Amino acid sequence: FAVSNAVFHLADAYDRFFKKQNHFPKFKSKRKSKKSYTTNFTNNNILIGKNVIKLPKVGMVKAVIH
Repeated sequence: FAVSNAVFHLADAYDRFFKKQNHFPKFKSKRKSKKSYTTNFTNNNILIGKNVIKLPKVGMVKAVIH
């Protein structure tokens, strides 16, 4: 899901650029960008525990949940 979301966002950015709605998409550096992860919630594939989150294709990840 994460890779398909990235491709979807890139295609959307180019569509908006060619329709003159936005400027050209900026390419972000792997070193300077913040660490983030985007996925879709389907068939209860994401579980939130006390201090962990289970993500598809990643597994259990420690997290600070507020």
